[in-house]
Amino acid sequence: MNLERIKNYKYRFIFSLVFLILGILILTIGFWRTLFLIIMLLLGYLIGNIIDKNLLFLFIEKIKEIFMIGR
Repeated sequence: MNLERIKNYKYRFIFSLVFLILGILILTIGFWRTLFLIIMLLLGYLIGNIIDKNLLFLFIEKIKEIFMIGR
């Protein structure tokens, strides 16, 4: 295949694959389990992103501020 042609349709391919996998998951394990799986995936991505960018200290400080509001 021509690499330029693939680059032109990159996002169509990616999103088609994502929604195919999502559809298979919903049909096999159900809607709620699929939703739970997606939430856990996004939570893992968020935590990994925070650690990768060395923002863990700032994240912990924000959490402390949230719980210290009433004190």
